[in-house]
Amino acid sequence: MHRRLHHCTLFWAMSLAVVLAALPALADPLVVWSFTGLPAQPATSENTPPSNPILPAAEANPSTGLTTTDLTHVGLVYSTAVAPGGVGTSIPGELNIKNFDVGGDGNDNFLTYTLTADPGNVIDIDSMSVFLWRNGGGAPDGIAFDVSVDGGPFELYGDVQVASTTGGGVYDPFIFNHSITGAQSIDVRFAPRHVSAGSTGNLHILAMGVDGSVRVVPEPTAAVLLLLGVTALWRRDRRSLFASR
Repeated sequence: MHRRLHHCTLFWAMSLAVVLAALPALADPLVVWSFTGLPAQPATSENTPPSNPILPAAEANPSTGLTTTDLTHVGLVYSTAVAPGGVGTSIPGELNIKNFDVGGDGNDNFLTYTLTADPGNVIDIDSMSVFLWRNGGGAPDGIAFDVSVDGGPFELYGDVQVASTTGGGVYDPFIFNHSITGAQSIDVRFAPRHVSAGSTGNLHILAMGVDGSVRVVPEPTAAVLLLLGVTALWRRDRRSLFASR
């Protein structure tokens, strides 16, 4: 009797372990890019492109089980203007950058990085966020992220959110909720765009990041063999029990 109970307990414990391994973990910060350590740019930096990378990968403090590339940019230039002071009034602790949507016709330029799961892991994403303020009406009002999952085409992540307020120096949070599950790699682009105002004007960015989880994916063959083996053991024990009655 005790042996039968032991095998039954083992069967359900092993089954539960396999199932739990495939479930998503609780959401947690996967990467956080903070610009609070950046110095103020001199007035001579106006309209000059930042050198790449803007931040090295280590600055993102990536979650265990994944890696990130450096944070780089395509087509962007520095601004040293802070409303209402104008050019040359740049302040430290933010990324003051512009030229995202040349001509106001789409998402031309962007900040970008790539998340990659370690071997045996997959990435689940729950949300992306950015904290920023628009310097003036010339800055694009559509705040947005684009993503490419496992090398696929870039698509809008969630919705485009509109930043209607300009000036003031208050960093507003923009949080985008959209589920991505079981990804090996995710290319992320922060790509503001014209919705109803702005194109090449500057945005003051404090930080941005991704929340989600990293899961260990059990080896399919090993998981199946484990369940088959425990099931066979359980059935054999049941037959022995009924034969002894």
